[in-house]
Amino acid sequence: FMHPITVALADGDPTKLAAYQKLLDDDGEFSVVARASTARGAVSNVNRLHPRILLININILPNKNMTSMLAQLPHDNSTIVVALTDELNAEHFQLDLLGSGVRGLLSREVAQNSLSKALHAVDQGEAWVTRGLLGKFMDRVVSRELDKAH
Repeated sequence: FMHPITVALADGDPTKLAAYQKLLDDDGEFSVVARASTARGAVSNVNRLHPRILLININILPNKNMTSMLAQLPHDNSTIVVALTDELNAEHFQLDLLGSGVRGLLSREVAQNSLSKALHAVDQGEAWVTRGLLGKFMDRVVSRELDKAH
């Protein structure tokens, strides 16, 4: 039997927190070790419990600033941060999040369907982004390669 993947949840909406917890409990391979409704609570849970994954709704971060929250985690932090956001259409915002060290991005709408799949993926070392964003990344990479070729 594999050790369960430990997860800390952080969302300002108690209904969402309960829904995420149920999805993860139903999956059977996760153990939700903490729930928080504030960024401060999330940071203290990570610092205290060192979960494998922190699933956090960025709306609870002051100014939605992920970088300043990540700076409050220990330097040797091994907790993987997955961000829940409603702004998956704002590409530059997603790129900033990924640049700050977030390993996964999930829209709160689709989280119901792909939450456990996404968390399994980041646990395995993969990044999790939306197909739309992946398409944009591919376009950039391809056009950069084409520029080099000419």
